[in-house]
Amino acid sequence: MYHLLSADFYRLFKNKLFWLSMAFVAASQLYMTAANYLMNRGTGEGQYYPLTWIFFEWFVPVGFVTALVCAWLVGESQEDGLLRVRLAGGCGRVQMYLCHVVVCVSAGMMMAGVYLLLSCTLGAAVMQPPALPLSAMLYDTLVLLLGMAALCAMFTFLASLTSHRALALAVCIGWYLVMTFVSLRLVNALREEALIWTEQPVIGTHDVEWLTRPNPAYVDGTRRRACIWWCDLLPTAQAMQISDYDFSLFGRPPRMMVFSVCEMVGCTAAGMLLFRKKECR
Repeated sequence: MYHLLSADFYRLFKNKLFWLSMAFVAASQLYMTAANYLMNRGTGEGQYYPLTWIFFEWFVPVGFVTALVCAWLVGESQEDGLLRVRLAGGCGRVQMYLCHVVVCVSAGMMMAGVYLLLSCTLGAAVMQPPALPLSAMLYDTLVLLLGMAALCAMFTFLASLTSHRALALAVCIGWYLVMTFVSLRLVNALREEALIWTEQPVIGTHDVEWLTRPNPAYVDGTRRRACIWWCDLLPTAQAMQISDYDFSLFGRPPRMMVFSVCEMVGCTAAGMLLFRKKECR
C-alpha cells in the first residue's frame, strides 16, 4: 500500500494539469481579492469589505479543477495499462482503488489549502477583519473540506467506471455542472419569501401604499423539507449556503458533515465493489 501511494503521489506531482490547476486556484483567489479591494477603493470608503466575502468562495473554482485532476489521474492510469501491470505484479484491486481515492482527496485538499492560505495572508492584509468569529470560520471551513472530500470520492468513483481518459473527464465535469445547476435552483427556491410587497396607488392622490400578497414562487410543506435535505446533501449546495454564512434559511452544518462522510464512504465502497469486477486494459 505504501509503495502504491508513493507511486500515485509521484504521478500527481509530475502531472502538469495538477500544477496548472493550482495556479488557476491561486489566480482566482488573487482576482477576487483584488476585485473586492479595488471596488471598495473606488468608493472612497477604505477597507470596508470583511474577509468573509471571499474566504468561503473557494469551493466553486477548486471543485471544477478537482474534477479535471481526478478524472485525468484515474483515467490515465487505466488508459495507459498501469493497472494491468500492477495486477500482474500482485497488487490488490482494493488497495489500488483506495490509493486513487487518497490521492484525489489529497489533491482537492491541497488546492483548497492554496486558496485559504492566500486568503489568510494577502486577503487579510487588504480587507477588514472577518464578520464571523474565528471558531465559526474554522467550523464552516471543516464543513466545506468534508464536502470537498466527498466530491473527490464521487469523481474517483465516476472516473473508475470507464477506461478512457476523455470519457472520464466528460463524465466528471458533467456531473459537477449538473450538481451546481441543481444546487443553484434549490438554493434560489428556498430563498424566496412567503410574502412579497407590492405597490398600489391611492385613488385620488399621488401617494402609494404597500401591500403584501402570497409569493407564488415560495416553496412550503413537504417540498420545502425535501429541498432542504437536498441542499444539505449536495456538496455544491452546502458551499452556496456557507458562502452566505447564514444557516438559518436551510439546514444545519452537523447534518451537512454527516451527509458528506456518508457520501464519501458510500462512493468509496461502491467504487471498490465495481473495481474488483472490472476488466483492466
